[in-house]
Amino acid sequence: MFVRFLKYFFLIYKKHFSFVAKYKWKFLVSFAASILLLFLLNYAYFAIGSIIDSVNANDAQNVLGAIVKIAIILSLPIIVEPITFHFRSRVFSSVVKDLTAKVYGNVMSLDYSYHTDKETGKLVSKIINTGDVVTMFIWSLDWFTIENLASLLIPLVLISTISSKIALAIFLIIIASLPLFTFALRFNIKRRKILKEADYKRNSIIVDGIGNYETVKSFGRKDEEQHLLDESLLVCESTVNKYQDTFRLIDFVTRLVGIILFACGGYMVYIDFKSGMSSLGESVVVLTYLIQISNRVMGLIFSFREVLKNLPIAEDLYDLLDLKSKITEPPNPVSLSDPEGLIIFDQVEFSYDKKKKVLDKLSLTINPNQNIALVGPSGGGKSTIVKLLMRYYDVDAGSVKIDGIDVRSIATSDLSNVFGLVPQEPVLFNRSILFNVGYSLSSEEGVLRESLSQIEDACEKAQIRDFIRSLPDGYDTVVGERGIKLSGGQKQRLAIARVILKDPEIIIFDEATSMLDSESELAIQKAFTELSKNKTTIIIAHRLSTIIHCDNIFVIDEGQLKESGTHAQLLKKKGIYATLWIIQSGGFKKKLTLNGVNNVKKEFIN
Repeated sequence: MFVRFLKYFFLIYKKHFSFVAKYKWKFLVSFAASILLLFLLNYAYFAIGSIIDSVNANDAQNVLGAIVKIAIILSLPIIVEPITFHFRSRVFSSVVKDLTAKVYGNVMSLDYSYHTDKETGKLVSKIINTGDVVTMFIWSLDWFTIENLASLLIPLVLISTISSKIALAIFLIIIASLPLFTFALRFNIKRRKILKEADYKRNSIIVDGIGNYETVKSFGRKDEEQHLLDESLLVCESTVNKYQDTFRLIDFVTRLVGIILFACGGYMVYIDFKSGMSSLGESVVVLTYLIQISNRVMGLIFSFREVLKNLPIAEDLYDLLDLKSKITEPPNPVSLSDPEGLIIFDQVEFSYDKKKKVLDKLSLTINPNQNIALVGPSGGGKSTIVKLLMRYYDVDAGSVKIDGIDVRSIATSDLSNVFGLVPQEPVLFNRSILFNVGYSLSSEEGVLRESLSQIEDACEKAQIRDFIRSLPDGYDTVVGERGIKLSGGQKQRLAIARVILKDPEIIIFDEATSMLDSESELAIQKAFTELSKNKTTIIIAHRLSTIIHCDNIFVIDEGQLKESGTHAQLLKKKGIYATLWIIQSGGFKKKLTLNGVNNVKKEFIN
C-alpha cells in the first residue's frame, strides 16, 4: 500500500512541479538559502559543545572564541532568512496565478456535453481550492522537505562526527517506524476521501439552492431545502469527527516514536559518556540533537498529515487539467472568413446516450439568406439540429456542412463567430447591462464605453432602450445573478440586443419571443425582419403564428424530416403541420387522428 501511495503521490507532485519549474531559479535560490539557514542554526548547537568542554576545562579563552563564533553564525540568518521567504512567496503567488488560470481555461474549453453533466457546486469547489493546494505543496510539502527533512539529516551528519553508532541507531529507528506511520496514515487517507465527497455534496446543495432561489421561493420549498442541507451537514459532521480521530492516531504514533528515539539515543549517550568515549560537551550536543530530532520527526509527520489532508483536493484540481474536450480542433482548419450561409445536413445520425437515436438519417438543406423554421413535437430533434450545426456535439454518422465545408473541419473559434444565438432562457452575467449587451463586441470596459452608441442602437431595435433609460443607473445597472433582477421578457430582449450587436451571418432564434407580450413580440418581429436581411435565419418555434412568414418550414418528428414547405404549402398537405396549426388556431369539433405526431390518436373539442 505504501509503495502504491508513493506512486500516487509523486504523480500528483510531478504535475505540481511542472508549474513551479517555470520559476525554478527562484525556487532553487529559496531552496539553497533554506538549507544554508538550517545548517547555520544546527551548527550553532554543535558549537555549544566546545563551550561546555572549555568551561569544564576552565579554558576562558576558548570559551570566548566559541561564543564569538556562535554569534557570527547566528547573525548570518538575518540575511539568509529574508531571501528564503522572499523567493518562496514569489513562487507561491505566481503558481497560484498560473494554476488557477490554467484550470479555468481548460474547464471553459471543454465541450458542451461536459458542462451539461457537471455539478456546478462541486466544480467551483475544486477550482477555488487552488490556493489551498499550492499552499499544501509549496509550504507544507516543500517546506517539510527542506526544513523537517533537512533538520533530521543535518543533525544526523553532525552526530556521526561524534558517534557514528548513535547516528546509525537513530536512522534505523526512524526507518523501522515507517510501517507504524503507514498504518496510521492509511485510515487518514480513507476517511479523507469520504469527507471530500460529503463536502462536495453539501456545497452542491448550497450552490443549487442559492442559484435557484426564485424556484425555491415560488414553490415554497425553503424548509425542504433547509432539511436537505441539515441532513447533509449531519453527514459532514459525522465524517469530520471520524476523520479527526485518525489524526489522534497519527499524533500518538509520532509521539511514541519520538519517545523511543530519545530514550534509546539518550541511553547510548549515557554509555559513551560513562565509558569516556565522549566528552561532556559532546554528550550535551547529542542529547540536544536527540530532542530536536524527536520534534522534527513529529514535525515531519504533522507536515505530511497536512499534505494528506489536501492531497485528494489536489488530485481533483489537477484532474481538471487532464480532461480533454470531445470536440477536437481540426489539425488543418479550413477558413470560413466570408460565409454565404448554405447549410446541409446529409444523412445525419445522432444519439446522446449511444442507445436511442435522436436524429435518424436526417437530410435537409437551408439555402443562403433563407429564413427557415424548425417545428414539431417536443423531443423530435429540433434543438439537436442546432447543437450539431454549432458543433456542441459531433454527429455519429453523416455530415453537417456550411458552404460545403464540414463543420468538423472548421476551427471552433471561427465557427462561433458565424452564429448568433437567442436562446429561450437567456443567461446573463451578474454585471451591468452595458457589459451583457456589449459582450458580443468585447468584455473590456473601455471598449464598451466607446461603443455605447452602437449598444444603444441595438437596444432600441430590441425594444428595450426605453426601459434601460428609465433605470436610475441606466446601462450601468447590475442585473443580478443570472439576470434575476429582470423579468423574463427583459432578459430575452437584452439577449436579442446582444445578437443584433454581433451581426452574425447565421442567426438562430430558439423560441426567442416566447416570454414577450403580444405588443413587444410584434415590435421584435420587425427587428427580426431587419436583422435577418441577407442572412441565413433559423427559428425553432412551437408558436406557429411567429413563423408563417418563413421561406421554408421543416417539420421534425422522431429525428426525421417529415414535411417541408411554406406555411401555405404545408396547410394544403393536411399533415402534421396542418394539425398543429388547427390545434393552435382553436381546434375543431370532430375526432382527429394525428398520424405524424407520436402516432397517437387525440381528440380536440373547441
